[in-house]
Amino acid sequence: MKKNEVAIVFGKFNGPHIGHIALIDHMRNYAKEQGIDHRIYTGTSYYKNAKAKKPKVNEKTPLDPETKVKHMRRVFNTENIHVHSNPFGAIEDLLNSGHSRVHIVLGSDRIDDETAQKLKSQYGDRVAIVAGPQRIDDPANRVASASSTRLRSHAAKNDFKSFRSLLPDHMSDEHAQEYFNDMREGLLKAGVSLHEEVSVQTRIKLSRAAKRTAPRRKIVRAMRAKRRKSMGQLKVRARNEIKDQLRRKVSHGNWKKMSFSARAMIDKRLSRKPIKKLADQMVKRIMPQVLRGESERLKHLNDSFNPIVMLSLKITYQRQEQRNQRGNHSLVRRNSKEKHKIEIIKEQREQKMTMP
Repeated sequence: MKKNEVAIVFGKFNGPHIGHIALIDHMRNYAKEQGIDHRIYTGTSYYKNAKAKKPKVNEKTPLDPETKVKHMRRVFNTENIHVHSNPFGAIEDLLNSGHSRVHIVLGSDRIDDETAQKLKSQYGDRVAIVAGPQRIDDPANRVASASSTRLRSHAAKNDFKSFRSLLPDHMSDEHAQEYFNDMREGLLKAGVSLHEEVSVQTRIKLSRAAKRTAPRRKIVRAMRAKRRKSMGQLKVRARNEIKDQLRRKVSHGNWKKMSFSARAMIDKRLSRKPIKKLADQMVKRIMPQVLRGESERLKHLNDSFNPIVMLSLKITYQRQEQRNQRGNHSLVRRNSKEKHKIEIIKEQREQKMTMP
């Protein structure tokens, strides 16, 4: 074994899943072929300042490094896991500790990205960039479709069954449940709204409230539809339209058929500065068209608007409110009558007790 060289994998792993195992196994096999040692590194992206340990609340980093390492050991079935703030610092420490060369295994989609280029330019021959396994976008494939985004989404939706399907079979259900609970706790700290199971009684109450307020909500929707959208709202509409166009163009019209990880990769590409500038220019170009569309919408709405229908909706709502008020008054009267009966019965009992 070449003791002065080492192979590493560096990732956020927030959180770890079966898709990461393919990358880890690829790194292990490569290290075995080269006759060198190997290590798994994860970052401290949970903290703004790794030394001061100030939490950086973010829905993409719900697990702190300690909790993340605990679950990484169970998912990857190994204790060979190290924590460092960034890959450059990890490589620097390895080179300073006596290693002559570091082989870093990157995902096949990250070989030519900015980080890989910086590593090549900064360390030269002392760092070897190794391509990981080829990524396959197949929604039917359990391993290929796994992603940390999907894992966090299942946890937020309280869907343990789907969450468990993205974890390896060797992991026990008890550890999977603990991982699920830690993920939900971290997402809650990050301000993500979690889906909770609703009881039957609560659903009945919600359905009754929805029926009671339906006429009012219908009136409000009709009134809001008649208002012209502000320039800010129209810009958001234009931006969303441009975003959808770019998504369709990059995905060749297969956006809805793509996996969540593939969609996230495309959105990441579209969020780069040059593409953002291009999107802003396209938004300015289509704004006159969006303004005309808003004017046509209002014109069509005013032409089809019927004041009699609006009046009937208001009358229906007022009658519903009157029924609710009568129901409340009758309930109060019923309760007062029952209290009066109870008081009479108490008085009769007291009289019987005092009689000789």
